[in-house]
Amino acid sequence: MGAIINNLVSPYGFGAKSSSLFGATFILAGVVASFVISSMIDRNKKYLLAYRLLSLGGVVIGSCIAITLPLRKVFWMNLNIALLGAVLVPIVPLGFSFSVELTHPVSEAMSNGVIVLAA
Repeated sequence: MGAIINNLVSPYGFGAKSSSLFGATFILAGVVASFVISSMIDRNKKYLLAYRLLSLGGVVIGSCIAITLPLRKVFWMNLNIALLGAVLVPIVPLGFSFSVELTHPVSEAMSNGVIVLAA
């Protein structure tokens, strides 16, 4: 993750230390958001709404990163990267849960196995 982020931010003057910080923030925020969003989805079962909101959030925050990147401010870039991680990483467990709900008569293991096989 750090190598990918480093290639994206190094032309704007961010060093390896900042890239590592961005990568760690992305992953940490994504894991925390995955737990929070998964618990919310388990309560209200609104998979499609959550998927749409996370996808829209990814587009909006990605656009904010494109605006923030040339400013060369580590704090604002780190904040945007954290928000991006919080909306992109939870899409994976949400997708698995949603696929299980869509293929209800099929067992959970079979449904997830086919999804992983297709990926």
